[in-house]
Amino acid sequence: MIRLLLVGLYIVSITSLLHPIDQAQQTHISRLAYLEFPHPKAMLLFSGAPGMGKSTIAWAIEARLHAVRISSDEGRELLRRQGMDPEARSASGERLLDRYLASLIGQVERLSPNGLFVIDGSCDRLFSVHESAARDAGYQLLLVRCIVPRNIVETRLKARGSIVSAADLDGWLSDYETLSWGETPCFFFNGLAPFDEEVDRLTRWIEEWLAIFYKSSTATIGE
Repeated sequence: MIRLLLVGLYIVSITSLLHPIDQAQQTHISRLAYLEFPHPKAMLLFSGAPGMGKSTIAWAIEARLHAVRISSDEGRELLRRQGMDPEARSASGERLLDRYLASLIGQVERLSPNGLFVIDGSCDRLFSVHESAARDAGYQLLLVRCIVPRNIVETRLKARGSIVSAADLDGWLSDYETLSWGETPCFFFNGLAPFDEEVDRLTRWIEEWLAIFYKSSTATIGE
């Protein structure tokens, strides 16, 4: 607890001196939960279009396993507050948002003993990039594949007031349907089943894989 308070004071004291991207990241870090929990290094990614329930599942797993949830939507919001376009591309074609999130995870890794990350966003377009970066950084990788029919996705998007063109939805679903995840362990989350029951199944599945990955680890998941 004392460590986290010192981190918070440090963030407040230097924020005004930082580059806008660094300011966004320090604000983002101040919002993260469960930084004090020690967990071995593992990363949970999501496959699914908007409206498939990725964020709802991510929130639930964050609370169940005391994981660090990194939200791409929050990253977009904070970058825009600093006057930056999260979709801007570098000369190599890399999005600012992707660079921001990768750097953010590195900062959290240095500050916190919690290595269990839940990446709240879709990996469908850039799975191979996420996979390579995670492996290079020593993270075990798990994938959650959200299963929701298109008509339900459309209904959910309308219900929350999202204005999405048919072309955009087609593009997202195309990325989703063509995703290949190779040997990465994958959990199929049934978006039409009772939510709590599916989260229970997913929680057990994650714990089982973490036990396989880290048989010699003394870290206890969710405690």
